[in-house]
Amino acid sequence: MTPPLTTTMMKKLFLFTAFCLTYLFSPAQEWSINYVGNYPNGRTHFHDGIIDEDGVTFLAGQEGYDSDTPEALFMRIDPNGEHREYIYPKEGFHSKATCIIETTDHNLFAAGNLYDGTDDCLLILILDKQLNLLEERQIPKEMGGLSFGGCKATLDSHDNIIVSTFITMSNGYQGTDQRGAFYKFDHQGNLISHRYLIGDYPDPVYFLMDFQLRQFWYNSEEETLLCLAPGYGNVMSFITFDSAFNYIEEHPIWQDDIGKSDHTLSRDCYTDHWFSENEALFFSSRGDADHNKLRVSHVNTQGEILDYIRLNERTDTIDDAAPTRCMAASNRNTFYFSFYYHTLSYYPGNACVYLLNDQLEIIGRHIDNDLDCYRSCLILATPDGGCITVNDSCNYQSIVTTTHPIINKLNMDDFETIPLSIKDDRPMSQERKAYPNPCDELLHIPIAPLNHPHIRCQVIDHLGRIVTDRIVHDDSTLDLDVSTLKAGLYHYRIYADQTTLFTDQFIKK
Repeated sequence: MTPPLTTTMMKKLFLFTAFCLTYLFSPAQEWSINYVGNYPNGRTHFHDGIIDEDGVTFLAGQEGYDSDTPEALFMRIDPNGEHREYIYPKEGFHSKATCIIETTDHNLFAAGNLYDGTDDCLLILILDKQLNLLEERQIPKEMGGLSFGGCKATLDSHDNIIVSTFITMSNGYQGTDQRGAFYKFDHQGNLISHRYLIGDYPDPVYFLMDFQLRQFWYNSEEETLLCLAPGYGNVMSFITFDSAFNYIEEHPIWQDDIGKSDHTLSRDCYTDHWFSENEALFFSSRGDADHNKLRVSHVNTQGEILDYIRLNERTDTIDDAAPTRCMAASNRNTFYFSFYYHTLSYYPGNACVYLLNDQLEIIGRHIDNDLDCYRSCLILATPDGGCITVNDSCNYQSIVTTTHPIINKLNMDDFETIPLSIKDDRPMSQERKAYPNPCDELLHIPIAPLNHPHIRCQVIDHLGRIVTDRIVHDDSTLDLDVSTLKAGLYHYRIYADQTTLFTDQFIKK
């Protein structure tokens, strides 16, 4: 994942951009890997992945399920699709790797957990880029708990590695709680410091009661840790800690008075693109009962949503979509979003990838139709402007009993072009509303005061086809003749110089 841009990151971005330009003069390669592994009846799964500056992909996960004594699994994939695997050998133990990052000395740092049948510990593995094991560490729990959970990792300003995880704890007859923990390691996997998130934090730090960290980033200039996690009312929040993991502040993302809003972001909320140190692009579902409405939102770290688009708002997009940790920034102008469509997130469906531009408009789509039973689990942007998708192939569409990864390299020319996307109906003052709605012959759209030259109006039918595109004159109200349109639902878009000023929808009787 990409941290907020600092001065150091800007330098790295410049070098990365120069590297990307070299790919413009060489053909992009496509490939697909169907990895079954040694446990065809078990659930082999990749939890995390990265792509280095040479375009080499590294994936971390587990091979096998509980009944198979799963083992931590790593895969290296070269840009041409050639690949090799490494399975961490620990006889008599279950192991898995749930996060992986590249250190500044260009080794791979992975974290997960190791289980011996009675208790588990935090597992740290360091490998070189040929997947040779260099170091291994086991960090036991220092408090009572049932098990360690999944891990996330980032680098701090001193090139140390910060790992976040949680411990599942029993709270008696009520069930279990999750308590978070932060660990700091050097490049050799030696533990420097750690802290459990219990006991000495002020109210309200609601996410500490049921720790479900989604992502976190280190701001090198301020030496602070920015966490994304559900807070009070299950509303996603930014929580800031200092370098010693002391709580600083918390900002819910657009929470209203009753703790719910159509604009809040739900639990599965991720970003791989920062516009600046204070603004990012997020992929998530909505925060109310309508969980399957996927959104891309432009959000600042004060919790304000500046702009958004709903990915399933048209008939040529997907209505029943289940989100996962699937977003990737191909460059600063295009973004990939991978998910699968099904009404329930724990069932498989069809894997789908959308391509958006920096105006939050859908410009392309790719659906994997080879297999009906897919679950999206990862997407990574490649230096040549394409992306790599990691999908779990499942044996049944009604329930998941076995999975194995299918990894695909996609290029932009693999995407079906979508001619136009209409943004979600934003909160709009009543004087902007078109009337009458439904209408029969004339639709009146209040225009003034926009104070913008070269204004146009487009009308789009339910199939995404433009049925009207006309100039708007300097009138206070646009009178739009819709008498020749067929009955049905339409969107209209008021725009200037390819910038959408506002949109809405109407019904033709």
